Amino acid sequence: MGAGFSIQAKDSVRALISSTTDSLSSAEKKIADKIISTPIAMVEANISEAAELCGVSEATIVRFCKHIGYSGFYQMKLQLSHDIGQTQRGASGSSGKDASSGQKQLMQIADRIQGLAQHLNIDSVKRFAGCINSASIIHVLGCGLSKTLASDIIMRLNNYGIRAVGAGEYISEVTDLMLASENELLLCISKSGETRRVIGAAEIARSRGLKLLALTGVDKSPLSKIADLTLSAGISPEDAPDSNVYLMSAIDCIFTYIVPRCDLSDRLEMVISDSRM
Repeated sequence: MGAGFSIQAKDSVRALISSTTDSLSSAEKKIADKIISTPIAMVEANISEAAELCGVSEATIVRFCKHIGYSGFYQMKLQLSHDIGQTQRGASGSSGKDASSGQKQLMQIADRIQGLAQHLNIDSVKRFAGCINSASIIHVLGCGLSKTLASDIIMRLNNYGIRAVGAGEYISEVTDLMLASENELLLCISKSGETRRVIGAAEIARSRGLKLLALTGVDKSPLSKIADLTLSAGISPEDAPDSNVYLMSAIDCIFTYIVPRCDLSDRLEMVISDSRM
C-alpha cells in the first residue's frame, strides 16, 4: 500500500469500519455512515468538503481515520478509491489481469450511456437549455471533480458568446452570487447532490432571486429539492466510479439546445495561437 499506512492492503475501509463500529464516537459514526452510503462523494471531497458532508469538524475526520487504522484522511481516501475500483471490476465480471478487461469496461460504459439516453427527458433538457439561453450571466459551480465539469461548461458557453463565470476559489464564487441580479442564473453540478458547499451557494442564489439549475448523478437529493430544475444522469452506486462520463454526456445533450449569441472560438484561437510551438 505504500508508506503511511498502518494496516494491511487486504483490509477494505468498509471492513475496518465494521470492526471498529462499537468503539466509534457518535461524530465518528456520522463519518462511517457517509462513507458507506456515498463513498464516491467522500473520495472526491477534500478534507474540508468531507467535514461539511458529514456535519463534523476536520479534526474529527482526522481522528476517525486514525481510529480505524490510517495515518490520515488522504491515506484513507486512497484505500477507499481502491475499494471502489475492486467493486467495479467485480461487478463487470472481469479480472484486472484479463487483457480484455479495458475493452469490457468501455463496452459497459457505452451500454450505460445508452441507458442515459432513455433516462433523460428531452423536454426537461430543452427547458434546462432554455433557462441558460434566457439568462444574462451563468454562474457555474462544482466542487471536487465536478469543478472540471464546471470549467468545461464555462469555456463552451463563453465560446458561444454567453457570459459564464465560476470554477474559481469558492469564496470568490459566493461573493459573485451575493452581487448577482435576478436575471442571472446559477448552475450547480454535484454527483451526489449533497455537497454542502454547493447547497450553500444554491441557497445564496435563491435568496438573490436567481434561477437555480442542478445537474446531478442521482434522481433525488437535497440539491434537487431546492433547484428550479434538475437534470439527473440516474447513476446507481455501482456506476459511480465513471459517473463523470455520464454527466459529460448529459452536458453534451444540453449544448445541443444552447443558442449561440456569437461565436468567439475563432477569435480566441487567434489570441492563444502565439503561445503554441
